[in-house]
Amino acid sequence: AQTEIVSQLAYRDGLTRIGNRTAFNERLVELEEIKDQVEAIGVVMFDVNDLKFINDNFGHHMGDAMLMASAKLIEDAFQEQDADCFRIGGDEFAVLISGDNVDERFARALDKFKTFIQEHNQNDNKEFRISIAYGFAKYEASDKGKPLLMVYQQADMLMYDNKKELNDMAVKRLSTIKAYRRQLTIIVVQGS
Repeated sequence: AQTEIVSQLAYRDGLTRIGNRTAFNERLVELEEIKDQVEAIGVVMFDVNDLKFINDNFGHHMGDAMLMASAKLIEDAFQEQDADCFRIGGDEFAVLISGDNVDERFARALDKFKTFIQEHNQNDNKEFRISIAYGFAKYEASDKGKPLLMVYQQADMLMYDNKKELNDMAVKRLSTIKAYRRQLTIIVVQGS
């Protein structure tokens, strides 16, 4: 029982209860050793947007709630795909998918992930909206000699590309809202 507690502390994130960075690194090493014996290994990187804003403006307890909700969305989306989920840093998460049909399993999980985020954000009872950038890369048996670390780095770069896209879309929405407000102000002022 004590060994299990120590293992939990060593390999589980204390806040989200999913695997931590140590567990992620060890699983990556395990997969590196067997990578040529499986069809493919997928790495999905996630980054929760606006955590600093939530922490600074609403308190760390709200930021923690956002991280726990984000971890649950990710884990729930990928659990049916026999994937391993990890929190590897403050607002960063990773998922490892290995074996057969990695592309299809990722696509199914991603559809669920997007649906879960949309459902969360449409719920008026939620205290915050969730936006999570992601990037996916994979190792295939034909990539012989390519270290999984490179696949991880590729997924990470793609995640940051997606984060920029999400931020650019948010800026465009904000610009549109400001333009509508200016138009409404002009209409109201002219109508007075």
